[in-house]
Amino acid sequence: MTALGTLVSGIAHEINNPNNFIMFNSKMMLDLWKGFSEVLDRVYETEGDFEVENLPYSVLREDIPKLLEGIAGGSERIKKIVHELKSFSKGDTENMEDIINVEDVVTSAVKILNQHILKYTSDFSTDIIKPVPNVKGNRQKMEQVLINLILNALEALPDKNGSVRLLCTSDENGNLKICVSDTGVGIPGDIIRRITEPFFTTKLKDGGTGLGLSIVYTYVKEHKGELDFASEPEKGTTVTVTFPAQG
Repeated sequence: MTALGTLVSGIAHEINNPNNFIMFNSKMMLDLWKGFSEVLDRVYETEGDFEVENLPYSVLREDIPKLLEGIAGGSERIKKIVHELKSFSKGDTENMEDIINVEDVVTSAVKILNQHILKYTSDFSTDIIKPVPNVKGNRQKMEQVLINLILNALEALPDKNGSVRLLCTSDENGNLKICVSDTGVGIPGDIIRRITEPFFTTKLKDGGTGLGLSIVYTYVKEHKGELDFASEPEKGTTVTVTFPAQG
C-alpha cells in the first residue's frame, strides 16, 4: 500500500499541474466570454445574425458558455478523482491516536456539506442521543466517512422532498453507532454487494468515481469498525457504522 501511495502521489502531481492550468484558464475564458458576448450581442441586435468560422452567432452565443462550463466541470472532475485516488491509496494507520469527539465531527461534516444539503433536500436532520462515546482514531478520516455517507444519501434522493437523517448513539455494548438513512431510490441486491469495491459506480454519467464508499470502507476498517448496508429499492437505504468506544 505504501508503494501504491508513492506511485499515486507521483501520478497525481503530473496530472494536477496541467489540470490546474485547464481549470484556471477555462474559468478565465468563461469570464472573458461574458464580456465579449455583451459587445457581440449588440452587433447581433442591431445588424442581425452573422457567422464566425461558418457558424451562426445565434448558435454560438448559446453553445460557447456550455462548452466552457463543460471544460471547467471536467477539470473539476479530474481534480476530484485525483483527490479520491490519493485518499484511497494512503491506506495507512498513522495518526490514529486522536480522542475524537463525535459531536464535533458531525457538526463539522454538516457545515462543510451545507450547500449540498440545501441543493438536494428540504428535510435533513441530525439526531444525537447522548451519551455518545468518544472514539480513538483519526479525526479527519472520521469526518471523511461522514461526508461521503451523507453525500451518497443526498445524491440518492429523487427530489428535494426526500429526506436524510443522521443518527448518532451508542449500541448495547457502549460502542459508537452512526446511522445515515435516506428515502431515496434504494440499492438493488446485486449492486449492494459490490458498492465498496474500488471504482465500482452506478453514477458514472453524473461524475461518480466509485471511490467514495471504498474510502469509507477502508477508513472504517482502520478504526476497527463495522459497516453495514440495509436497502429497499424505491424506499431508501440505511448505512450503519459501528466504532469501538475509546478504551
